[in-house]
Amino acid sequence: MYCLKCGNETENDQVFCGHCLEIMESYPVKPGTPARIPYRNLNASAKKQSRRKTPSLEEQVVRLKVVTRTLLAILGAVLILLGIFVWLYLDMIDNVPEIPESSKGTNYQVVDQDN
Repeated sequence: MYCLKCGNETENDQVFCGHCLEIMESYPVKPGTPARIPYRNLNASAKKQSRRKTPSLEEQVVRLKVVTRTLLAILGAVLILLGIFVWLYLDMIDNVPEIPESSKGTNYQVVDQDN
């Protein structure tokens, strides 16, 4: 026997449909009676779920303003960090001690042990 609500096959003595849990007495059909099961269009239900409301122009403008402000804040933070790194790098280059001309080209250093 088939459930007339969902169309799944059920046993003859079942009280409830095992798939949709509908009471079989609500849909009485004698065994062997041909029943036309309704066609379920799966594409139509998928299309209904995928439709979204298109935001109005005012909502789009507000969203664009928020995105623009966020991107400008991120860009400003990146530029400030870049400036700090460049300043630290230039400060580090200026503070590098000079190598005396007498020790250039050697891989050792003479240490005065008298002091």
